[in-house]
Amino acid sequence: MQTYSAESIPSQWPALLDRVIHGEEIMITEQEKPIARLIPAHQETYLDRIRALRGTLRGINTDVENEDDPA
Repeated sequence: MQTYSAESIPSQWPALLDRVIHGEEIMITEQEKPIARLIPAHQETYLDRIRALRGTLRGINTDVENEDDPA
């Protein structure tokens, strides 16, 4: 995943959008701290898959407490 500072985004927006459209993820930082992530709209996350399967699995705990918890 490529990382870009928030200050550089306006000048690179078209190129970054093109990269995201082609499946890449972009991390945006401010003062070297992550503040946002650009991902393709069609990209399904791990938590999306768990939520979609909830109720269809037996004997497997699919509870998701906190999305930020790397459990």
